[in-house]
Amino acid sequence: MHLTKWAPFLLIMAVAATACGTSISIDDDSVEITVPLSESAVNRLLRFSFVEQDDDNLLDDITSIDMQPGFIRMFGTYTNSDGSTVPGSVDLTMSAKDGALEAEITAVDIAGLDIDHPRVTHVNDVMAEAFADEASDNDDVEFVSVDITEDSMEITIRVPLQ
Repeated sequence: MHLTKWAPFLLIMAVAATACGTSISIDDDSVEITVPLSESAVNRLLRFSFVEQDDDNLLDDITSIDMQPGFIRMFGTYTNSDGSTVPGSVDLTMSAKDGALEAEITAVDIAGLDIDHPRVTHVNDVMAEAFADEASDNDDVEFVSVDITEDSMEITIRVPLQ
């Protein structure tokens, strides 16, 4: 194990952890870090994923976001192909599976759209990438878990030491 080459990184992470609530666990071959995302950070990432995708928007406007234990419900409006604007909501979950971050829209309550619509698949991919980038910019990261509460999201990642 090359702990000496990781010492500066681990020291910086330890200082950052005490400053922002991040927790760190170190074993012989990896470091496990829990990255907390505030409700405002989650809202920003969701707005990017749902509203700022040009013609692939699932919602044209998000009016509110309701974080619940285990899932997030978003309310907003969508413009149909005929130009009419309809209100609706979308439920989503996030999880870690086989070391990757997964985002999944589990329910769509928007007239004219359903869970199998191509825009839903696109937004799932955009969300997973946006949250993964926020948690870490290291390609060797393994995502361990995601915990959604009423006011935050915690993403736990594992980084190899070798």
